[in-house]
Amino acid sequence: MLRGKREMWTVNPRLRVTLDDRLAVTAGSPCVMLRVGPERDLMGFWQMRLLRSLVEIGTASIETIRPVPTAIAALIPAVALYGDYSSSLLACIGRGSQIGLVTACAFVINDIADLRKDKLAGKRRPIARDRLHLVAVSALAVALPVVVILRELSIGSPQSLLAITAALAGGIIYSALSRWLPLFKNLAAAALCLAPFFYASSITELSYQPWVLGAMLMFITAREMLIDVQDCPGDLRAGVRTLAGFLGTTAATWIATTIMLASTLLGAALVSGSTPRLLLGLGCLGTIASMLRFHDHPASGLQMSRIPLALGALALARATM
Repeated sequence: MLRGKREMWTVNPRLRVTLDDRLAVTAGSPCVMLRVGPERDLMGFWQMRLLRSLVEIGTASIETIRPVPTAIAALIPAVALYGDYSSSLLACIGRGSQIGLVTACAFVINDIADLRKDKLAGKRRPIARDRLHLVAVSALAVALPVVVILRELSIGSPQSLLAITAALAGGIIYSALSRWLPLFKNLAAAALCLAPFFYASSITELSYQPWVLGAMLMFITAREMLIDVQDCPGDLRAGVRTLAGFLGTTAATWIATTIMLASTLLGAALVSGSTPRLLLGLGCLGTIASMLRFHDHPASGLQMSRIPLALGALALARATM
């Protein structure tokens, strides 16, 4: 016998039973009685579960596309357009979002390629923690480039379409290198990070100072080495031997942090313009702070290194020839 007082009990989504006193359930009945609380039925229960699932999928998807570096990539062409063509801010952000979506697609593809390694390393990637199903992530990896290419065909030029297509291909190549030729993946990642500048050049008439681009390439390559230092135990368990695995984590850390600081100082010395020089000067301070933090807390130090990376990207976006 089940007792209740003005509570809702549900056998199926279409049946609502109000218990004023008691309800007898036949022994061995295939029905399962589910208590869902006062004034609520089973349909409301499943609606709530569906809503929570959708929120979880949305949150995991946002984490997968890495919103911070994606936003930085989108800002570079947006800054170029807004500063030199006096376009509306929303139009500039909308155009810059193209390369941002390309960056997000590269992260999604890389997470799929690194799934086994990330699971062994215990990384908190949504796909590695089974917060996103592989089918859903694969669908996202297909949908993003389709949306980007179709949109570029409607709003862009042949030059910008070529830049977008090359950046998408670069994301696929990087994921392949990270799995099969890990020694070269850092340089490939750095080259891919320069795609927003080439896209900005394709939608404007701007050209960037090549020596400052070279300094940015050095900085990103060294930062990728720091990521390898943090991932080294998981990489070795997965049979992946990166440069940090060959050099050792201590040597790789000192080499990477030294190159990061040297490249920031080099960029500040070579860049033209007071605003880019100020941004890179602040980037030097941010690089030193992130270096000191990395030696004690690697994960936190890597997060902090995004600050000088963003400052350098904004400085380079304004350092035109």
